[in-house]
Amino acid sequence: MTRGDIQPAAKQLTFLQFLGVARERGEDILRHLLSLGEIAVQAAESRVINQSNPAPDQLRERRLIAVLGIAAQQFAIVVHDFILIRTARHQTEHDFRLLSEILTTARLIVREFTLADAPFVLTLLNEPAFHEFIGDKGVRDIAGAEKYLREGPLASYVKHGFGLWCVTLTNGTPLGSCGLIQRDFLPHPDLGYAFLARHQGQGYAHEAATAVVCHAHGNLKFSTLHAITAFRNPPSVALLVKLGFDFVHFFEQPGHTDPSRLFVRNRVDPSSTKAAEG
Repeated sequence: MTRGDIQPAAKQLTFLQFLGVARERGEDILRHLLSLGEIAVQAAESRVINQSNPAPDQLRERRLIAVLGIAAQQFAIVVHDFILIRTARHQTEHDFRLLSEILTTARLIVREFTLADAPFVLTLLNEPAFHEFIGDKGVRDIAGAEKYLREGPLASYVKHGFGLWCVTLTNGTPLGSCGLIQRDFLPHPDLGYAFLARHQGQGYAHEAATAVVCHAHGNLKFSTLHAITAFRNPPSVALLVKLGFDFVHFFEQPGHTDPSRLFVRNRVDPSSTKAAEG
């Protein structure tokens, strides 16, 4: 994968913005249907007035037209009110955020987490591999997952402009997380990632991490990145080596009893590479 295969997301549209557009369209539809309904009712009434003794079939026809006109009006009002209710609900949500797409690759979308991702995060944080290699975050319910998101990824977006991001397929199916963490005990951002077990072995971690590393060096202008793995996690070590990270040393990571492996990756200056080749 090259940087040309990784595209920063160009469009950022919130569901609230979508509802706003839908509300405008709904108001247009409402006006048209109300107008048509009014015309139908007036036409039916006019024909009844103009013919004092209409035939039974004609009377039924005019009544049907009037009923259809009124039904169109009521349907338009119901749809319009539904859109307004949905809009109002999302406007008052405390946690409403942009579903901001950070990056896209051939198969994946890397976007910001929102509190709506809490059920997925609850599952991810309680997978056996997550507990073994990353740690038990103590998240056991949706409320706990929301707290984790607020105090972790969402807070990092505000404070640093980056954080752990949600990785999904292009159809929106969440696979895992991958992003950058600014740890208090490291001088440079740390590449972090975790994927559901059922989605492992398909190259998703490598594809997402490659995109994030390119984004970090190219767009965010970080010259150096760190990465940490558990003492016994060969797949993660292999991935970091494939991504161009170099092992530095073992160290005692806060909150962990076993030593962790620290890796580092420095940005390669294309001009220096060309000079070396020349």
